[in-house]
Amino acid sequence: MGFFADFYRNLDYIYAHIYFYVAWSTGICQAASVSVLATNRLSAIILPQSYKKMWHSSRLWIPISIQYVPGMLVGLLTFFNKTTLATNENNGLMPQFSDKKMTTIFFTIGGGVLFSNCIYLIFSYCYLFVVLRKRNTQLSFLSTNVPKTKEKARKRERRLFTMCSIIVAVQMTILLFFILKVAKLFELTVDEFYLFYNLLSDLFASINPYLLWIFSDSLRKYVLTQLRLRTNSSFNNTAVITVEPIFKNNH
Repeated sequence: MGFFADFYRNLDYIYAHIYFYVAWSTGICQAASVSVLATNRLSAIILPQSYKKMWHSSRLWIPISIQYVPGMLVGLLTFFNKTTLATNENNGLMPQFSDKKMTTIFFTIGGGVLFSNCIYLIFSYCYLFVVLRKRNTQLSFLSTNVPKTKEKARKRERRLFTMCSIIVAVQMTILLFFILKVAKLFELTVDEFYLFYNLLSDLFASINPYLLWIFSDSLRKYVLTQLRLRTNSSFNNTAVITVEPIFKNNH
């Protein structure tokens, strides 16, 4: 039996509207956050002289606004669709849209946003990978210790390629889910839909911090130093938000 079922029934459509607004808004905000992170890394390669000025604390309101404002505005569209609370076999309550045609429009808009985001991520990370590969190749020719330099370059390239592939794969999985939903290639029960949706949403929301922790030596050093778990060492304190320390490992 679902918890607090009577409480949610008393709220009726108010609860359903709030749920859908939060769910759709945060989904688009998550996509925007991934794009902003990719832009951060890409700008360090394309505009190295202007990078620090662009991402200075006094201008951080711009990427923060990009992450939140579009999602919060698009989420307002959910209030134009009527909602109901459906009861599943375990007496749990599931919010649903009443107008199926408008629901299809919502998923089409969401799929369009995710598709555009996927294209941008693929372009950004491919360009980033190619540029860093060329740069590492040039450094290998200039270095006196060629084998060691090449090994470090290959290690950085593998890390970058793995991280980029995981980010794009997660994004593509979300997009595929939306395409299958709109195309109605197979039907899902309400419980099955929310199971997959919440699983993908949680994965989408949490994957980037984990990837940064796994692949960024400088980020781990920064966090461990702040927690007093290791002695302070000389590295850029902006490693948490910049690209250069993330991919400059043990130079």
